[in-house]
Amino acid sequence: MRTTNQNIFRAYDVRGVYPGELNEEIVTRTAMAMAELYPHCQKFVLSQDPRKSSPALAKAIIKGFTSMGKDVIDLGIAPDPLFYFAILHYGYDGGIALSGSHNPPQYNGLTLNARQAPNKEQKDIILSDLVGIKQRVFDNQPFKGASQKGKVISLDLKEEYVEYLSSKIKLKRSLKIILDVGNGACGLLPEMVFKKLGCQVKTLFDEPDGAFPNHMPDPYKEENLRDLKKAVLEQGADVGFAFDTDGDRVAPVDNKGRVISGDNCMLILARQALSKKIGPVVHCTRISQAFLDEMKEKGIETHYSVCHHSAVRQNIVE
Repeated sequence: MRTTNQNIFRAYDVRGVYPGELNEEIVTRTAMAMAELYPHCQKFVLSQDPRKSSPALAKAIIKGFTSMGKDVIDLGIAPDPLFYFAILHYGYDGGIALSGSHNPPQYNGLTLNARQAPNKEQKDIILSDLVGIKQRVFDNQPFKGASQKGKVISLDLKEEYVEYLSSKIKLKRSLKIILDVGNGACGLLPEMVFKKLGCQVKTLFDEPDGAFPNHMPDPYKEENLRDLKKAVLEQGADVGFAFDTDGDRVAPVDNKGRVISGDNCMLILARQALSKKIGPVVHCTRISQAFLDEMKEKGIETHYSVCHHSAVRQNIVE
């Protein structure tokens, strides 16, 4: 085993510097461990971000799955929303999203998802379940491969995703929108969605480039929003959105070039949701006392959750 840093396996995902911490051997064994621990799963989705290490790591993941007789649905460079769309829309058994997310270029990471019991819904492998994967990865014991290797199927779902998402959204008017996808996995996908909704759209830095030559891929740091704010003001846009590498973080900028905080976004979304249905609200750490005070004034029960969609979903169910 070429790494002794088992801390790359965290509570909700795997993150490490390539190749010293996260490398081909680790990801191959991770895929094999998933196949072994969830033998009822046959088809796994794979997506990757454009980091320089992603092609080699993706190849190693494919090797791990197929050596265990599992099929791989390869999306190529694709953001997290497309990864989950593929799993849930087509009913695949799970998969691995290969991305370093908002971290610097030398990092990469894995988000694992599986149908953890036959005929159950797919969900992320987290907490104690991820510990089980970690133990199997680092025990250095050989895996029993399949007599027949699995297949690799390349799949492009962008058009289908755009059609599905745009069918769920209705805008009151056309908007002029600037997007900064930061040379990440989103590419022109957000532009395709907004154009389908009748908006005027311009995308900055749409060419995938894992060196992130224009700015780091973390939209929560305001220094990474300079180009977006400038473009919104210069072009008289209604709004701007900046995405991280794998498209699961977004920072909005208003028509005056001001960053809209996560706290304000949560308040806007809560007000809209509560106008349709009254009920408890689950929130993460990115809220202020003003948010809690307004919810209290409205008689709304609030519940804290860690900032991960699996945890938020579980809290909503509970």
